[in-house]
Amino acid sequence: MASNERKIQAYMTREQTADYFRSLAKVMEGGPAEAMVPELAGVRKFKLTLTPEGDRFSLKCTVKHPKPETVATTDADESPEADESVSDAGRPKYKQLKKRMKKDFKLILETARQGALPAAGVVQAFLDDCELMVTYPGKGDPYYDVFAKATQEMSQAYRAEDLGAFAKSCDKMDHIKLECHNRYK
Repeated sequence: MASNERKIQAYMTREQTADYFRSLAKVMEGGPAEAMVPELAGVRKFKLTLTPEGDRFSLKCTVKHPKPETVATTDADESPEADESVSDAGRPKYKQLKKRMKKDFKLILETARQGALPAAGVVQAFLDDCELMVTYPGKGDPYYDVFAKATQEMSQAYRAEDLGAFAKSCDKMDHIKLECHNRYK
């Protein structure tokens, strides 16, 4: 198990399970973590499995936090070339950027289609990545202007908290993405 990962396994009665979920709710609202309830601030992944086993429940919980940044030990380690996810220009490699954008956009699109605005942090990270993506030459240049405009529309709709316009901008961006990827991927 990695140092950024915590696993909890327990067998609980119905009452203990209900208490566990109440404690978990308190932690999710910003309260302190407890012995069997993990810290959730800054969590990257949270997985909870509850399986009925007779009159008890088997609970398995896995929490993953982002990996801590490693401290460079030499000047050579601090160079962008030492990090395989960073390109020569100090930007993320295009493939890494696209993977991150795909994950964020999927969450944004699903949330908008469910009739809600996504979390501000996810939207801002995605919009920042959109601006960065259009700086990579040869990766769909003819679509960059229309994509940048769609990015601005998404940003404006989100800031205005206009769910209809936001959902429409998401669909527009999805269409542009599909068109570009069909031609350049």
